[in-house]
Amino acid sequence: MLKFPASGQGFKTIRKHNLLYVDKTKIINEMVSTEGCYFLSRPRRFGKTLLLGTIAALFEGDKKLFDGLWIASDAVRYDFKKYPVLTITMPSDTDNKKLLNKGIMDELRAAAEKYDLNDVDGPTPAITLKKIVRALVKKTNEKVVVLIDEYDEPIRSQIHNIPQALKNRDALHSFFYSLKTLADKEMLHFLLVTGVTKFSKASIFSGFNNLNDITMNPAYHSICGFTLEEFDTYFENYLPDILEYNKSNNFLPSNFTVDNLKDKIIEYYDGYSWDGKRKIINPYTLIKFIENKEFQDFWFDSGTPTFLLKYIAQRPHELTSPTSNTLTSSMLNAVEINRLNLTSLLFQTGYLTITGRVDANNYTLDFPNHEVSSAFNSQLFQYLTDQKNIDTMNELSSQIKSALVNFDSNELANCFSKILTWVTYAEQPKRESYHHAIICAVLRALSFNITSQFVTSEDVCDIKIEMGPKLIFVGEFKYEKFENHPENEIEQRRQELFNKAIALGEAQIKKKRYAKGLRTEGVTVKCLAVAIVGKTDVAVKIFDPPLD
Repeated sequence: MLKFPASGQGFKTIRKHNLLYVDKTKIINEMVSTEGCYFLSRPRRFGKTLLLGTIAALFEGDKKLFDGLWIASDAVRYDFKKYPVLTITMPSDTDNKKLLNKGIMDELRAAAEKYDLNDVDGPTPAITLKKIVRALVKKTNEKVVVLIDEYDEPIRSQIHNIPQALKNRDALHSFFYSLKTLADKEMLHFLLVTGVTKFSKASIFSGFNNLNDITMNPAYHSICGFTLEEFDTYFENYLPDILEYNKSNNFLPSNFTVDNLKDKIIEYYDGYSWDGKRKIINPYTLIKFIENKEFQDFWFDSGTPTFLLKYIAQRPHELTSPTSNTLTSSMLNAVEINRLNLTSLLFQTGYLTITGRVDANNYTLDFPNHEVSSAFNSQLFQYLTDQKNIDTMNELSSQIKSALVNFDSNELANCFSKILTWVTYAEQPKRESYHHAIICAVLRALSFNITSQFVTSEDVCDIKIEMGPKLIFVGEFKYEKFENHPENEIEQRRQELFNKAIALGEAQIKKKRYAKGLRTEGVTVKCLAVAIVGKTDVAVKIFDPPLD
């Protein structure tokens, strides 16, 4: 059995050292057989860099590297014509324009050195790129291939800081516009730009009239990642040894079979889809699992999504119910920096995936697999609160579950109060929406099946909690400020505000009949009036809904 490449090893190293390579050249041939400009979005650690390395080797005419692969077979007759190739990886050190430009210039200078080009430095990356391409065309008498990896890194890494993200986007404008100019002048043979997120007003999309976005194109669905067929072809022989290791260490039951192990691998690491039908296994996690032989959160642990967590923490109200949302294709395909849609962002970065299509233009989303669901929720809980111990998270989850199942309003209030006490932000806004959003975000992080801003037949209620198919809660949050009271009146005034908020919540639930339509035979529906007074004090009333 072939050895696996180490993380970051490119196509040339893999092929020269006879390491395992899943042959993607049949799909790649669909792109490289004709001139064109392409864009591909895929989550991180999905093989985009390896894809660019493969394409670079093809255009450099290194036929020997492709011996035994589909594209080098006699039936295909790919010509392996040699072109000058520029590969540019966008920098991540982008706290200001100067650092961004320096990072791009370093990449361009390395490309110029590769081809022994002189006098191609310009005052800006855009001018330098033009000078390099023109020099290569003159030197080789061939059009140039340009491959850009992680184009969006300077924007995405600053997404929690919208002003800086916008500055970085604007700084990239002239660079990508220079590519358009070069393409218009027919100096580019091929262009492929990859990234995680498609920002709708980035100049690469507004400037190129002929840019072919293949992200959702069915023909390129499996250009990155592994299909089940590829899993069987390339990885099945590794499973017996992995199974024996797990059984000998009591990680898996003694009666587990290879087929059981395969099913568990699919549950953990499969599930990514760009059409809602075919599924793709995350390549990074699968290879790391086979190397380590244990089920771990490899993809998530390889890069904590700090920018996403920061964004959610600043806007917890946007974490409504992303796993049950239906989004249009335009919302999935593009994100506006200053009008971000969290669900779109979670999809493009790989935390949600397409599970189906309502119609030609609308998609349903969910977490792709066990790894992403459990790891994301755990990280979100730890980021929103100051509790970093997984046991604390599990304990709180059990307490909330017990309180709900037993209709224990005092215990549920204690749990909600604990959540607000743990919140890591010194300045909590004094408004209902913030406290409501934080509690809902933490409940979701604890894997409760909740919908925030649940649309009923007559209105919108603050929260719906589904405790399995037989028990449903609908609830309303009410917030009251609590400040500037004489010390001897504090407890009395607090209780008065609790009573007021509870009464308002209960009256609203009854008046707007939030439970209407939820009660069916065998299903219990309960109502929650949640009163929040001040920063962290909570009271809860659990009651039966009025008759429909």
